[in-house]
Amino acid sequence: MTFDHPTSRPTSACSNAANAAWSQIVGEVAARFGTPVYIYRPALIEKRIGEITGAFPAPFAISFAVKSNPNPWLLSWLRGRIGAVDVSSGGEVALALRCGWPADKITFTGPAKTEAEIEAAVKTNVGGLVVESLDEAHEVDRIAGACGHHQRILIRIAPAEAEPGFAVRIAGRPSQFGIDEAELSAAIATINGCANLMLDGFHAYTGAQCQEDEAIAAHFRTLWRLFREAVHLAEHPISELIFGGGMGIPYHDGDVALDIPRLQPVMREIVDEIAAEPGLEAPKLKLEIGRYLVGESGLYVTRVVRTKVSMGSDIVLCDGGLNHNLGACGHLGGIAHRHYRMLPVRAHEPAVEKTYRIVGPLCTTIDTLAHRVTMGELHAGDLIGVHCSGAYGPSASPLNFISYEPPKEIAVLEEDGGHKFEDITWMKSPFAAT
Repeated sequence: MTFDHPTSRPTSACSNAANAAWSQIVGEVAARFGTPVYIYRPALIEKRIGEITGAFPAPFAISFAVKSNPNPWLLSWLRGRIGAVDVSSGGEVALALRCGWPADKITFTGPAKTEAEIEAAVKTNVGGLVVESLDEAHEVDRIAGACGHHQRILIRIAPAEAEPGFAVRIAGRPSQFGIDEAELSAAIATINGCANLMLDGFHAYTGAQCQEDEAIAAHFRTLWRLFREAVHLAEHPISELIFGGGMGIPYHDGDVALDIPRLQPVMREIVDEIAAEPGLEAPKLKLEIGRYLVGESGLYVTRVVRTKVSMGSDIVLCDGGLNHNLGACGHLGGIAHRHYRMLPVRAHEPAVEKTYRIVGPLCTTIDTLAHRVTMGELHAGDLIGVHCSGAYGPSASPLNFISYEPPKEIAVLEEDGGHKFEDITWMKSPFAAT
């Protein structure tokens, strides 16, 4: 299928039109809760859920990658709004259970699961245990046998090739993730011979942060091809396929948002083909996503402590940075640091524009939110919002580095035309006075 060139693109949560609403919220939250602070707007997640379910027809269900934002309030809020969660550690299994997720709605992935984690998952009876190597499959078989359990598993497939257009490529290169596509036939035969395992599904993921509609469509076509071949190799009915999403969000100035509704015809074709495929009897289909679901719903806000000029360069020093938002400082992939979209909130009208280097409070040069960004003049006390901070934020950052306090996390609930703020901070400081 080919796509017509779109006449318009979807509006991003960090577009100019959205910034006015964000600005008012930022000022209120900062005045009430202080800074640094993460602000989340669940209404934007709700909207994104609607867009996804419109593009990915039934029986597709959303599976949320907990690693992208494990805030307990968010995990509880998502329960009942999406179909499942994907976890990547024993700690995330326990967290999902504490947040009310039924064990059968939890899928456990990850390449280095320990014996203790596997045993706990088996005893918890998680909905799916994804094995990523034959050695892991043998260990699950041994542990399940010792527990007197017949363990349902899925195989993660490592595709031999990656589609172009992904900022982060996982497929087509040596990887800790999954069983190589070339080894799949032998691996399935071995696993089918394990007395305590029941092979019941497949999982695949080729890359992340793709912002090209055509590349995403080709990606899902590739995953379906892999799954169809794997189902034939299994030689028994399979009930679950997990499609790694890989959809990107517009972090940087000039980025274009995906037009997800354009995927609907492609996904409808895939669903129809799955329904007609022998060996797939009413399978569960999951779309595993993280940042695409929650990334644009979050804003990280830091306050300007002071400004200075050094060797002719204007530098803005803020009360938060790398310690709270590793990704915004360019340390979650990428060759060159491109600053995230930024929203300045001031108590004054800027008289001039300047080009700034914006840094956090840490004693390291890598604590830099922007190397060169042009905006209206900033002064001490002004606020800077960093867009697309709803995923891979505080839990992915070195919070304890140099002993600063962790950021607040605030949910903004939009009710009756107004806002209600809820403090959902969950990471506690080990440095606070007792």
